[in-house]
Amino acid sequence: MKTPATTSLLLALFLAGCGGDELGAPPPAVSTGSFLLAADLPDAVGVLAAKKVAAGTAITVYGRVQRTATGVFTLVDDEAVRYCGQDRSGMDDCETPWDYCCENPEEVREATLVVDAVDATGQEVPKDALGIRPLDLVAVRGTLSK
Repeated sequence: MKTPATTSLLLALFLAGCGGDELGAPPPAVSTGSFLLAADLPDAVGVLAAKKVAAGTAITVYGRVQRTATGVFTLVDDEAVRYCGQDRSGMDDCETPWDYCCENPEEVREATLVVDAVDATGQEVPKDALGIRPLDLVAVRGTLSK
């Protein structure tokens, strides 16, 4: 049995979800991307729900960006884990209010999903072309693999 930490979502289409987060226009390299409202994604599920779905299933998952790299980024379940300073409490004590260092690392790991960011030809999307930043709320559509 594979561990939840190895769960990933193969990205077929990148969708930036709007919900109060301001994201500039996506870079040209992410021409398949779209800006949508949460109401436009009625089938989207959080990271924890997605991790319960069988491999090979086409799915739309939403969450907050934790880290980005070329060809990959991580999403954290927005409903299960709060980022440091999300509710403004403890911001004075936290040197990095843009991450999840204030939460239990095991809970963060369990609520995290790895997204393989590839374009329509299967090529990795460069980090600077993803058009996302840590804590951006995004949704991705793709096929689950474990």
